Order: sequence, then structure tokens, then C-alpha cells
Amino acid sequence: TSNSNVIKVAMPFTSAANTEGYYTRGLSALMYRYINLDSNYDQLVGYVGGGENYMRFFQSRSNNGDWLELKNSNLASNSAAIYFSVNYMVAA
Repeated sequence: TSNSNVIKVAMPFTSAANTEGYYTRGLSALMYRYINLDSNYDQLVGYVGGGENYMRFFQSRSNNGDWLELKNSNLASNSAAIYFSVNYMVAA
């Protein structure tokens, strides 16, 4: 895919929608290798937003709380790997 494409992982269920003042988000614990984070970013987190049927990965900064989506261009080689565990509320 194009290097500018955001990496998305298809999930088996759509997450619950953000309604009635509730915001449903799923965050993951993960480990990774052969991934180049952008300058000044030092962490990687998996994220499932409300009403979504996919997970994205976000680079984050511990010094100012900023985040940025992980893209295909961040993969350092064909050996890049991401292992994750994620919990999220599903739609009824």
C-alpha cells in the first residue's frame, strides 16, 4: 500500500457508538519491532474508536501528550511486527 496509508486492523465486531454522553474507546497493550516512530514520539498505542470496526495505532509523546497515526511508511522492513491485546465495547 501507499506509504501515506494509515495502518488499520480489521476487528471482528463494530464497537459501540458514542451516544447519550458516553464515549466508547478501546485501548490496547502492545509490543512491536522494526517500527520507526516519528521524531519525538516514543510510545505506540492501539485504539478502537466509537462505532468503528477497525483498530488504528497511534504514536504518542510522553513529554506533551500529542499523538499521530502510524502509517505504512513507519514500517522499517518486511519483518515489522505488532503484537497486541485490546478490549472494547461492541455494538448491541
